[in-house]
Amino acid sequence: MGRVAELTREDHADALAVKMLGQLGVVRHAFEHLNDGGSVTLTSGVLSREPIATAAAAAAADGAIESFAITAATEAPRGIRLNVVSPDVLENSPQLHAMFPGHRPVTDGEVARAYVRAVDGVGTGRTITV
Repeated sequence: MGRVAELTREDHADALAVKMLGQLGVVRHAFEHLNDGGSVTLTSGVLSREPIATAAAAAAADGAIESFAITAATEAPRGIRLNVVSPDVLENSPQLHAMFPGHRPVTDGEVARAYVRAVDGVGTGRTITV
């Protein structure tokens, strides 16, 4: 987190490495090991669609995850589906609420239902916002 004019290349690389690259690696391994018709669900966040101060690097990571899923889903083998769940600030993280003015914190149950929809539904290449 930091003002965009002050973020370094390393700051951006760290944000991408922490939030995005690990998940993309999971997709490659999942495609190799899941049964036909399986499902992979990644996690992004509200920053891909709603700006908050000092979150440009995190927003880039969230957006990259969602963009990746759109295209990677078209290349998924054997009917494997790939989706993303993108929650708003979590109700159980009150220490973050002040950073998200005007946002409605989402409950664990709401987020869980989104994951069920991603895993058990029929969609692929989608981002499910919560």
